[in-house]
Amino acid sequence: MLNFNKKVGFTLAEVLVTLGLLGVISAITIPNLAFNYRGKVLEEQFMSTYSDIKQAAVKLNDNHGGDWASYATGAGSNKWYDEFMAQFNGGNMYRAENKDWSVFADNLAAAYPKSSGRPYRYFTLSKTWTHAGACDNGGVWTDSKGRIWTFNSENAMICVDINGPARPNRLNIDNFIFIPMTSEMLSIWVYDETDNKGDYTGTIIPCDYEKLMAEGLGNKVPSKQTSNSDNIKEFKKGSGSALDACPFYWPVTNAWPVDSDGKFLPSARGIQPRSGSATTYWKDYIEYR
Repeated sequence: MLNFNKKVGFTLAEVLVTLGLLGVISAITIPNLAFNYRGKVLEEQFMSTYSDIKQAAVKLNDNHGGDWASYATGAGSNKWYDEFMAQFNGGNMYRAENKDWSVFADNLAAAYPKSSGRPYRYFTLSKTWTHAGACDNGGVWTDSKGRIWTFNSENAMICVDINGPARPNRLNIDNFIFIPMTSEMLSIWVYDETDNKGDYTGTIIPCDYEKLMAEGLGNKVPSKQTSNSDNIKEFKKGSGSALDACPFYWPVTNAWPVDSDGKFLPSARGIQPRSGSATTYWKDYIEYR
Protein backbone atom coordinates (compact mmCIF):
# COMPACT_ATOMS: atom_id res chain seq x y z
CA MET A 1 0.00 0.00 0.00
CA LEU A 2 1.39 3.43 -0.97
CA ASN A 3 2.08 5.88 1.79
CA PHE A 4 1.07 9.29 0.45
CA ASN A 5 1.99 11.00 3.70
CA LYS A 6 5.70 10.23 3.35
CA LYS A 7 7.75 13.44 3.00
CA VAL A 8 10.31 13.60 0.17
CA GLY A 9 13.06 16.24 0.07
CA PHE A 10 16.72 17.04 0.47
CA THR A 11 18.59 17.12 3.70
CA LEU A 12 20.32 20.29 4.82
CA ALA A 13 23.69 18.69 4.10
CA GLU A 14 22.65 17.87 0.51
CA VAL A 15 21.42 21.41 -0.06
CA LEU A 16 24.67 22.88 1.27
CA VAL A 17 26.79 20.57 -0.91
CA THR A 18 24.75 21.50 -4.01
CA LEU A 19 25.07 25.22 -3.28
CA GLY A 20 28.79 24.78 -2.75
CA LEU A 21 29.19 23.04 -6.10
CA LEU A 22 27.18 25.75 -7.85
CA GLY A 23 29.39 28.37 -6.25
CA VAL A 24 32.55 26.65 -7.45
CA ILE A 25 31.21 26.33 -11.01
CA SER A 26 30.16 30.00 -11.03
CA ALA A 27 33.54 31.10 -9.70
CA ILE A 28 35.24 29.30 -12.59
CA THR A 29 32.79 30.11 -15.39
CA ILE A 30 31.78 33.75 -14.83
CA PRO A 31 35.33 35.23 -14.80
CA ASN A 32 36.14 33.30 -17.99
CA LEU A 33 33.02 34.62 -19.70
CA ALA A 34 33.84 38.17 -18.62
CA PHE A 35 37.46 37.74 -19.72
CA ASN A 36 36.44 36.51 -23.17
CA TYR A 37 33.86 39.26 -23.53
CA ARG A 38 36.39 41.98 -22.70
CA GLY A 39 38.82 40.47 -25.17
CA LYS A 40 36.17 40.47 -27.88
CA VAL A 41 35.31 44.11 -27.20
CA LEU A 42 38.96 45.12 -27.50
CA GLU A 43 39.30 43.14 -30.71
CA GLU A 44 36.33 44.96 -32.23
CA GLN A 45 37.67 48.34 -31.05
CA PHE A 46 41.03 47.60 -32.64
CA MET A 47 39.48 46.52 -35.94
CA SER A 48 37.37 49.67 -36.03
CA THR A 49 40.38 51.87 -35.27
CA TYR A 50 42.61 50.14 -37.82
CA SER A 51 39.90 50.50 -40.46
CA ASP A 52 39.54 54.21 -39.65
CA ILE A 53 43.30 54.72 -39.93
CA LYS A 54 43.48 52.94 -43.28
CA GLN A 55 40.64 55.10 -44.62
CA ALA A 56 42.42 58.22 -43.37
CA ALA A 57 45.63 57.07 -45.07
CA VAL A 58 43.87 56.71 -48.42
CA LYS A 59 42.45 60.21 -48.23
CA LEU A 60 45.71 61.77 -47.03
CA ASN A 61 47.66 60.05 -49.78
CA ASP A 62 45.19 61.39 -52.34
CA ASN A 63 45.72 64.88 -50.92
CA HIS A 64 49.51 64.60 -51.21
CA GLY A 65 50.14 62.78 -54.46
CA GLY A 66 50.26 59.28 -52.97
CA ASP A 67 53.05 60.10 -50.52
CA TRP A 68 51.61 61.51 -47.33
CA ALA A 69 54.49 59.95 -45.34
CA SER A 70 57.06 62.27 -46.94
CA TYR A 71 54.80 65.22 -46.26
CA ALA A 72 54.23 64.22 -42.61
CA THR A 73 57.91 63.74 -41.82
CA GLY A 74 58.75 67.10 -43.37
CA ALA A 75 55.72 69.16 -42.40
CA GLY A 76 57.04 70.45 -39.10
CA SER A 77 55.01 72.13 -36.38
CA ASN A 78 51.57 70.59 -35.76
CA LYS A 79 50.32 70.83 -39.31
CA TRP A 80 50.27 67.09 -40.07
CA TYR A 81 48.73 66.23 -36.67
CA ASP A 82 45.90 68.64 -37.38
CA GLU A 83 45.37 67.20 -40.84
CA PHE A 84 45.34 63.62 -39.57
CA MET A 85 42.90 64.31 -36.73
CA ALA A 86 40.61 66.20 -39.12
CA GLN A 87 39.79 62.79 -40.62
CA PHE A 88 38.06 61.69 -37.39
CA ASN A 89 34.72 62.85 -36.07
CA GLY A 90 35.14 64.95 -32.97
CA GLY A 91 38.91 65.09 -33.29
CA ASN A 92 39.81 67.73 -30.70
CA MET A 93 42.89 68.54 -28.69
CA TYR A 94 42.48 67.67 -25.01
CA ARG A 95 42.73 70.63 -22.68
CA ALA A 96 43.21 70.00 -18.99
CA GLU A 97 41.07 72.24 -16.82
CA ASN A 98 42.94 75.15 -15.22
CA LYS A 99 46.17 74.10 -16.92
CA ASP A 100 48.16 75.36 -19.86
CA TRP A 101 46.72 73.27 -22.71
CA SER A 102 50.05 73.31 -24.54
CA VAL A 103 51.81 71.42 -21.73
CA PHE A 104 51.77 67.87 -22.97
CA ALA A 105 52.31 66.12 -19.64
CA ASP A 106 49.50 68.01 -17.92
CA ASN A 107 47.04 67.13 -20.65
CA LEU A 108 48.03 63.48 -20.74
CA ALA A 109 47.83 63.21 -16.97
CA ALA A 110 44.36 64.75 -17.04
CA ALA A 111 43.26 62.38 -19.81
CA TYR A 112 44.39 59.38 -17.76
CA PRO A 113 43.18 59.51 -14.15
CA LYS A 114 45.41 57.62 -11.73
CA SER A 115 42.68 55.04 -11.23
CA SER A 116 42.80 54.07 -14.91
CA GLY A 117 46.19 52.40 -14.76
CA ARG A 118 48.15 54.80 -16.92
CA PRO A 119 49.83 53.30 -19.97
CA TYR A 120 52.76 55.69 -19.84
CA ARG A 121 55.59 56.19 -17.35
CA TYR A 122 55.20 59.03 -14.93
CA PHE A 123 57.06 60.53 -12.04
CA THR A 124 54.19 60.90 -9.59
CA LEU A 125 55.97 62.44 -6.61
CA SER A 126 54.64 65.87 -7.55
CA LYS A 127 51.64 67.25 -9.39
CA THR A 128 53.60 67.36 -12.63
CA TRP A 129 53.79 64.04 -14.47
CA THR A 130 56.59 63.50 -16.94
CA HIS A 131 55.71 61.44 -19.99
CA ALA A 132 58.29 58.96 -21.24
CA GLY A 133 56.36 57.33 -24.04
CA ALA A 134 57.18 57.26 -27.74
CA CYS A 135 54.51 59.79 -28.72
CA ASP A 136 55.04 63.03 -26.84
CA ASN A 137 54.48 65.72 -29.47
CA GLY A 138 51.54 67.54 -30.98
CA GLY A 139 49.21 67.50 -28.01
CA VAL A 140 46.73 64.97 -26.68
CA TRP A 141 43.64 64.41 -28.84
CA THR A 142 40.29 62.70 -28.40
CA ASP A 143 37.59 61.75 -30.90
CA SER A 144 33.91 60.88 -30.91
CA LYS A 145 34.67 57.20 -30.15
CA GLY A 146 36.48 58.13 -26.95
CA ARG A 147 39.92 57.18 -28.27
CA ILE A 148 43.03 59.05 -27.14
CA TRP A 149 45.62 60.03 -29.77
CA THR A 150 49.21 61.25 -29.35
CA PHE A 151 52.04 61.73 -31.84
CA ASN A 152 55.77 61.49 -32.44
CA SER A 153 57.31 64.21 -34.62
CA GLU A 154 60.63 62.55 -35.46
CA ASN A 155 59.05 59.62 -37.32
CA ALA A 156 55.52 61.00 -37.73
CA MET A 157 54.29 58.11 -35.57
CA ILE A 158 50.68 57.89 -34.40
CA CYS A 159 49.81 56.44 -30.99
CA VAL A 160 46.22 55.57 -30.14
CA ASP A 161 44.50 54.17 -27.08
CA ILE A 162 41.58 52.33 -28.66
CA ASN A 163 39.40 52.39 -25.51
CA GLY A 164 40.42 55.73 -24.04
CA PRO A 165 41.48 55.83 -20.40
CA ALA A 166 39.83 52.47 -19.61
CA ARG A 167 42.01 49.55 -18.55
CA PRO A 168 44.08 47.51 -19.20
CA ASN A 169 46.18 50.32 -20.75
CA ARG A 170 48.90 48.01 -22.03
CA LEU A 171 51.10 48.33 -25.09
CA ASN A 172 49.91 46.24 -28.06
CA ILE A 173 46.71 45.40 -26.17
CA ASP A 174 44.72 48.62 -26.12
CA ASN A 175 47.58 51.02 -26.90
CA PHE A 176 48.93 50.80 -30.45
CA ILE A 177 51.40 52.70 -32.59
CA PHE A 178 51.35 53.29 -36.34
CA ILE A 179 53.76 54.92 -38.75
CA PRO A 180 53.23 56.36 -42.25
CA MET A 181 55.66 54.84 -44.76
CA THR A 182 56.74 56.07 -48.17
CA SER A 183 56.74 53.65 -51.10
CA GLU A 184 60.48 53.09 -50.62
CA MET A 185 60.06 52.38 -46.91
CA LEU A 186 57.25 49.92 -47.66
CA SER A 187 59.38 48.04 -50.16
CA ILE A 188 62.23 47.62 -47.64
CA TRP A 189 60.59 47.20 -44.22
CA VAL A 190 57.35 45.50 -45.22
CA TYR A 191 58.17 43.54 -48.38
CA ASP A 192 61.95 43.05 -48.00
CA GLU A 193 62.54 44.36 -51.51
CA THR A 194 65.09 46.85 -52.73
CA ASP A 195 63.85 46.81 -56.31
CA ASN A 196 60.51 47.99 -57.70
CA LYS A 197 60.20 50.69 -55.05
CA GLY A 198 57.76 52.60 -57.18
CA ASP A 199 55.25 49.77 -57.16
CA TYR A 200 53.78 50.81 -53.82
CA THR A 201 51.66 53.65 -52.51
CA GLY A 202 52.61 54.96 -49.11
CA THR A 203 50.34 53.93 -46.27
CA ILE A 204 50.15 53.77 -42.47
CA ILE A 205 51.62 50.59 -40.95
CA PRO A 206 51.11 49.13 -37.44
CA CYS A 207 54.30 48.72 -35.38
CA ASP A 208 55.33 46.71 -32.33
CA TYR A 209 54.87 49.23 -29.51
CA GLU A 210 56.58 46.99 -26.92
CA LYS A 211 59.65 46.45 -29.11
CA LEU A 212 59.82 50.11 -30.00
CA MET A 213 59.76 51.16 -26.34
CA ALA A 214 62.04 48.38 -25.06
CA GLU A 215 64.74 49.22 -27.61
CA GLY A 216 64.29 52.99 -27.44
CA LEU A 217 63.53 53.33 -31.14
CA GLY A 218 60.89 56.07 -30.92
CA ASN A 219 63.04 59.03 -31.95
CA LYS A 220 65.51 57.14 -34.16
CA VAL A 221 64.79 58.08 -37.74
CA PRO A 222 65.84 55.91 -40.70
CA SER A 223 68.95 57.23 -42.40
CA LYS A 224 70.25 56.64 -45.87
CA GLN A 225 73.03 54.04 -46.10
CA THR A 226 75.63 53.68 -48.86
CA SER A 227 75.22 49.97 -49.51
CA ASN A 228 75.90 49.09 -53.14
CA SER A 229 78.62 49.20 -55.75
CA ASP A 230 77.13 52.24 -57.45
CA ASN A 231 77.61 54.25 -54.26
CA ILE A 232 73.87 55.09 -54.18
CA LYS A 233 72.45 55.74 -50.75
CA GLU A 234 69.32 53.85 -49.73
CA PHE A 235 67.41 52.90 -46.61
CA LYS A 236 68.77 49.91 -44.76
CA LYS A 237 66.56 47.60 -42.72
CA GLY A 238 67.99 46.70 -39.32
CA SER A 239 69.98 49.91 -38.90
CA GLY A 240 68.26 50.73 -35.61
CA SER A 241 65.48 53.10 -36.63
CA ALA A 242 61.90 53.10 -35.39
CA LEU A 243 60.86 51.31 -38.58
CA ASP A 244 62.68 48.20 -37.36
CA ALA A 245 59.68 47.65 -35.05
CA CYS A 246 57.36 47.63 -38.07
CA PRO A 247 55.25 46.05 -39.33
CA PHE A 248 53.41 44.42 -36.43
CA TYR A 249 50.50 42.55 -37.99
CA TRP A 250 49.80 40.11 -35.18
CA PRO A 251 46.55 41.67 -33.89
CA VAL A 252 45.27 42.38 -37.38
CA THR A 253 43.32 39.19 -37.91
CA ASN A 254 41.58 40.51 -41.01
CA ALA A 255 44.86 41.37 -42.76
CA TRP A 256 45.99 37.79 -43.27
CA PRO A 257 44.39 34.65 -44.74
CA VAL A 258 43.63 31.98 -42.13
CA ASP A 259 42.74 28.31 -42.34
CA SER A 260 39.68 26.63 -40.83
CA ASP A 261 41.42 26.46 -37.43
CA GLY A 262 42.21 30.16 -37.40
CA LYS A 263 45.91 29.61 -38.11
CA PHE A 264 47.69 32.17 -40.25
CA LEU A 265 48.54 31.15 -43.81
CA PRO A 266 51.56 32.64 -45.63
CA SER A 267 50.65 35.80 -47.50
CA ALA A 268 51.07 36.19 -51.24
CA ARG A 269 54.48 37.77 -50.68
CA GLY A 270 55.53 35.16 -48.15
CA ILE A 271 55.31 37.51 -45.16
CA GLN A 272 54.44 35.61 -42.00
CA PRO A 273 53.29 37.29 -38.76
CA ARG A 274 54.05 35.84 -35.35
CA SER A 275 53.02 32.18 -35.28
CA GLY A 276 49.78 31.27 -33.58
CA SER A 277 46.05 31.62 -33.94
CA ALA A 278 44.44 34.75 -35.30
CA THR A 279 41.55 34.43 -32.87
CA THR A 280 43.36 34.17 -29.52
CA TYR A 281 45.49 37.32 -29.36
CA TRP A 282 43.55 39.24 -26.74
CA LYS A 283 42.54 36.10 -24.84
CA ASP A 284 46.20 35.17 -24.44
CA TYR A 285 47.59 38.60 -23.57
CA ILE A 286 45.09 40.59 -21.53
CA GLU A 287 45.84 40.23 -17.82
CA TYR A 288 42.39 40.73 -16.38
CA ARG A 289 42.66 37.82 -14.00
